[in-house]
Amino acid sequence: MRRIKRWVSSALRQAVRIPSVRKCNDSLHVDAAVCVPILDLVTKQLADISHEIEAKVVQSCSSLMGIVSETNEVVSMAKAATSGKSTDDEDLILKTRTVMEEMVAHIQESASFSSSTSERIQNVESELDVVMESLCGVTKLAEVAKIVALNGRIEAGRAGKAGEAFSVVAQETGTLARLAVSTNEQVCETVKALGELLNTTTSMIEEQRSSDTIKSNRFSESGNAIVEQLDQHNADVSTALNRLSDTSSSIGFEVSNTIVALQFQDAVNQRLGHIVEAINEIRDLLVPATNKVCPSLVAPRIEEWQTRISQAYTMDAERIVHGDSNEESTSADVELF
Repeated sequence: MRRIKRWVSSALRQAVRIPSVRKCNDSLHVDAAVCVPILDLVTKQLADISHEIEAKVVQSCSSLMGIVSETNEVVSMAKAATSGKSTDDEDLILKTRTVMEEMVAHIQESASFSSSTSERIQNVESELDVVMESLCGVTKLAEVAKIVALNGRIEAGRAGKAGEAFSVVAQETGTLARLAVSTNEQVCETVKALGELLNTTTSMIEEQRSSDTIKSNRFSESGNAIVEQLDQHNADVSTALNRLSDTSSSIGFEVSNTIVALQFQDAVNQRLGHIVEAINEIRDLLVPATNKVCPSLVAPRIEEWQTRISQAYTMDAERIVHGDSNEESTSADVELF
């Protein structure tokens, strides 16, 4: 850059050593006079570019810091919302597991009781069978008593008047035998009905026991599945919170690196400043050569050059610096910046 400045300065010093006349209208002086306002325009554009870069970088840094701040706020809110929640979730899971285990144990106890009751009823049915056999023996004894009573009456009839007392005994024996048969029949019917009732009760208890067993297995499986889901959910929440915290730290680190990287605008501004300084020095060297140039020769050239430059603009910022921001661009390009 310094070499260019020295070379341009030397060339311009030689150029301005042209002998002075009233009006210097030669091509070199006219070109120099045209370049001065164009150089002013270029320096204004470069200065505006430098300021815009700095403003955009500052805005970007502010936005990035805002992202970091919002991320940290989200993490803080998440931590505050879940503070102590892990312990509460573990307690809830433990209570749920305990309740489910108690329910399953109760159902299993009910099934076990039903099974035990069914066995006892079956034992009662077996005892009733023994009672039925005993009643059959009583019936046989009653039949034998009837025969004995009949024989007694026959013998009493043969004995005549002497067998009247024996006849009364035989008659009472027959009456007792008939009463025993009648009572035995009633008892048999009662025992039979009781046996049928016990059999029905046993079937119902077996069905209930089977249903309780199925429910116990289903509740046990469902309870284990629910507890496992709660455990997994609690683990997922903890993992997500840890990842959110790690991501927040990572975002802060990356944003810091990005902000540091955006400091390139300082170097760019310095380089643009050097260019502006060089252009200003060139302009200062050109000014003495333009003092005696006829304005009528310079003005059309300057206007033509500025028009050509403005037609190449694609952004409003360029037009504002140029001074024609109110004019509509003739380009079909869409401004994206």
